[in-house]
Amino acid sequence: MRRLLAPAVALMQRLRYAHKFLLLSLLIAVPLGLLTALWLAELDRRLDNARQEMRGVEYLTALRGLLEPLAEADARAAISGRREEGDALTERLRRRPSASTPWIGTSARSSARRVCGPRCGRASRTAPSVPAC
Repeated sequence: MRRLLAPAVALMQRLRYAHKFLLLSLLIAVPLGLLTALWLAELDRRLDNARQEMRGVEYLTALRGLLEPLAEADARAAISGRREEGDALTERLRRRPSASTPWIGTSARSSARRVCGPRCGRASRTAPSVPAC
């Protein structure tokens, strides 16, 4: 054990008290600084993931408002036994937009961009399930 610690003991015997305190402070401060930097990077990554999830929720909310009336109209047509073609259904929905879905008549992509903004579909390696605009 003495052979292992001999270089450190020899160095400490040669240094004055001020230099010894400086060396010990550096031995503590450098790892502490590295751990702090890694912790802050992890926090930033988690915040970015949370922002991506919030954009995805906004996107899906906009998409849901667009698709619910379509599914409802399709279910009514299936129950009544007369399914209309997609173009006729789209025209019928354009004539009768509801207050909760003011973007009916436009594409789902443009309505989602209006809600999410231009950075909605930014690719992320940790959250691949967020749809791209």
